[in-house]
Amino acid sequence: LRGQEGSEPAGATFGLREADDVKAAVELLRRRPFVDGTKIAVVGVGSGANAALIAASRDPNIAAVVAVSPHASIEEVLASTLGPKQPWLSFLRPLCRWTFELAYQVESSELEVSRYARLSQTRPVLITEPRPITELGFKHTGEICQFLDAHLPAVGVSSAR
Repeated sequence: LRGQEGSEPAGATFGLREADDVKAAVELLRRRPFVDGTKIAVVGVGSGANAALIAASRDPNIAAVVAVSPHASIEEVLASTLGPKQPWLSFLRPLCRWTFELAYQVESSELEVSRYARLSQTRPVLITEPRPITELGFKHTGEICQFLDAHLPAVGVSSAR
């Protein structure tokens, strides 16, 4: 993500602006001669899951999406990260949301995972329940691979319909 691992400092937008990074990565892959641009799947975890969902909603040519533990909503982000932790200060959350949207020039309602339910009508989508996750484990990678194997055609295989 932006602002991580020695890159230029940048504020996290929980997938909202990071979706542009996903789009750039997909476009880079599509320009490679050895990549079938019709079989690109996007996998994201946490904020990366939100970025994957947003990018796929903007690009109908992304073949499949796996979103592991996305932020469920802006309210969840406000409660866990952006807003005050003290319950008696919860009245400040709308101000925190407004400030966040203004500062980063984003529309925070795009974090609502429910907005992406119709993606599954156009391509395979796997969204796991939001839960704290620090890294992908063997269980996660196995589940992701099984999902992609079941929903994307193998390389060099064409169906006779």
